[in-house]
Amino acid sequence: MISSSTYLGRGSSLFERFVTWACDPQFKDGLQVTENTLIDIFEVSRTPMREVIQQSQMIGFVRREPNRPIELPKLSKMDMENLSYTREQLEGMVTMQVSERLARGEISVVSLRKINRRMQALAEIDDVDLLLSAGLEFHAEMRALSGNDVVDRILEQLMIRIERYRRLVPERSERSQQIVEEHEEILSAIEKGSHQTAAELARLHIRNAREFYTKELENVIL
Repeated sequence: MISSSTYLGRGSSLFERFVTWACDPQFKDGLQVTENTLIDIFEVSRTPMREVIQQSQMIGFVRREPNRPIELPKLSKMDMENLSYTREQLEGMVTMQVSERLARGEISVVSLRKINRRMQALAEIDDVDLLLSAGLEFHAEMRALSGNDVVDRILEQLMIRIERYRRLVPERSERSQQIVEEHEEILSAIEKGSHQTAAELARLHIRNAREFYTKELENVIL
């Protein structure tokens, strides 16, 4: 059944509401839906709905052929890996730039330290959901500190597509502590001015996540 989910907050933008809805695990095998159905689900007029569909097409989140329904693609191991491999390289670039900017005295990483301390506290009380949200905040702050708005935008788009896979993965407290520790290692390398090491640790962080996702999703998607 295609319906509006309870977590679609009215305060969010229509695009955010659409992405949240589309990331529901019930759609892991893909979905074809008409524009009129989406208009009914989100209770909006045609113009804003069409703008959201076009925005989603531009980042590869949905597909649409002329005079055809909107298609939410089926999730696949190959797609997940392609997204992750791309993210791995870009996160390394971002981390390198943050490290270099800190060494030049252009930025501070106090904000990253605060986020990771909060993540540690959440790991200690086993609040995995909030910890993962804080993890997204950590990487968003890293992108902002890099000063590279081009990579920031590309990664933001990648993360929207990766979110469909993240929603399929069961919460795991053991991975949560590992995430905090990996962030700590990245931050330590940045603060030491070890630019290459920091970048490699960032790439390793994404590789570890990919291995975890691959294992967890092997019985969920083909």
